[in-house]
Amino acid sequence: MKIGIVSDVAPPYIGGAESITSNLAKRMVKRGNEVVWLTARLPNTEKEEFIDGVKIKRIWIPFKNQYLKTRTTFAFLSLLHLLDNDFDVIQFNSFVGAVAGSFYSSDNKLAYVYEFFMDHWKHLGKSWVEKNIYPWIEKLIATSFDNYVALSKYTKSCLVKYGADKNNVKVVYPGIEHEYFFPSEPIFKKRKYTIGWCGRMGLLSWSKNLDYLLKAFKIIKRELGDVELIFAGSGWDTFRNDVLSYGLKIGSDVRYVGRLARENMRYFYSSLDCYVLSSFSEGFGMVLLESQACGTPFVAFKVAAIPEAGKDGETCFLVKSIDPESLARKTIEVLVNKEKERLSKKCVKFAKRFDWDKSTDKLLRVYKKVVS
Repeated sequence: MKIGIVSDVAPPYIGGAESITSNLAKRMVKRGNEVVWLTARLPNTEKEEFIDGVKIKRIWIPFKNQYLKTRTTFAFLSLLHLLDNDFDVIQFNSFVGAVAGSFYSSDNKLAYVYEFFMDHWKHLGKSWVEKNIYPWIEKLIATSFDNYVALSKYTKSCLVKYGADKNNVKVVYPGIEHEYFFPSEPIFKKRKYTIGWCGRMGLLSWSKNLDYLLKAFKIIKRELGDVELIFAGSGWDTFRNDVLSYGLKIGSDVRYVGRLARENMRYFYSSLDCYVLSSFSEGFGMVLLESQACGTPFVAFKVAAIPEAGKDGETCFLVKSIDPESLARKTIEVLVNKEKERLSKKCVKFAKRFDWDKSTDKLLRVYKKVVS
């Protein structure tokens, strides 16, 4: 099959969503399919290149240095590049890609939906557009396709609630690159207790609720003393000001270990006594699988798809009340747990359930349904 993928961001600009698409796309190529990934041309990227056999085709956009305008413009400019397409199937990725697909008339299209924020937009959106237009866009996406792939059962429930036919929504869980993520030397650990977080600290960080993490850490620090919070990822230059605003000391209380290469992330996860996720919503949470694959349990709020990413009480510890105090108390409970080795083994065992080859096979079956 010749497969088209449409999303506004692609490697080397990569987060959880792009990592999922990359892992699936390169495996589809290995199975003899041709994959073309249509994306926006952002700074320091080539117009066209092949990455792991996937053709990355970047289109010109007029606002490449302004993120919001980039996304808006791409949603419509991408359609011009699909007028004369010869793809057997076209996958439009949420959020921006699926917007483009909503206006694209074709029988061979499907939407791959990672996450819906739904009512969260009205409460936590930062602008009038986010509060009022984005919920409408999600409803548009949920009623504009005949076929959907959802990243989790939770995401499927959101699609159905907004109007999608539940029989046309297939759940395809992500996998784990087990060759990269496994228990390793804790080279970043310096204190008796270590917790951590990784990801994009600036971009869309409001959905990650990092202020709750910092507030919770202050409580944990007060209770346990010899504890450190370490961060990895992008956006630190601006986020460090938020850290300082909470009266935390960088270098002693909080430490930034850089934007680590994928093959080095296992050292980060393995250095943690537990991974702490303060998000109020997640389509799934790739970092949670990666953490468990490295033998590290996680603490998170019991919201959205997060309960699907672990086994509560065994590989993860979920917090029902969404507040910093509750998050801190549950984290302390894990940190002082004397059966860490048993927890670690259960985490690794649970993570092995998730396999990219199985995910790819399931997605290709959905494609064949669309083609037929």
